[in-house]
Amino acid sequence: MIDPPILQHAKKLWDYHHMNHTLVNADCILVLGSHDTRVAERGAELYLQGWAPLLVFSGGLGNFTKDLWQEKEADLFAKIAIKMGVPQEAILVENRSSNTGENILFTQQLLKKKEPGSAVIHRGAETVYGTEKLCHL
Repeated sequence: MIDPPILQHAKKLWDYHHMNHTLVNADCILVLGSHDTRVAERGAELYLQGWAPLLVFSGGLGNFTKDLWQEKEADLFAKIAIKMGVPQEAILVENRSSNTGENILFTQQLLKKKEPGSAVIHRGAETVYGTEKLCHL
């Protein structure tokens, strides 16, 4: 059982990060790398629920994963999504980035051919729904 004062502080932190945006259909779902594979699972769920026709995983080996894993975050996340039923042709992988700025920069470069107009961005509890013009892609 969680101590009530700790639960109260956890709720305050959760509320701070929760942006209360409404999920809307988008051109792609961008899942940023993480040490938590549940992030990949949630990205796959969003795709399988039909929120976007394209699923992009972005992440090489970052500060938390470089000493934990040998496989790059985006590569591992793509494997998880495929196991969950996402078709391989619906997935793009950007596996060079090591921080959030690089996630966006390298994903922009990867998506230039696709030219999506909007994206659902997912990074753990910090999901940003319906972001228009993903950093002006």
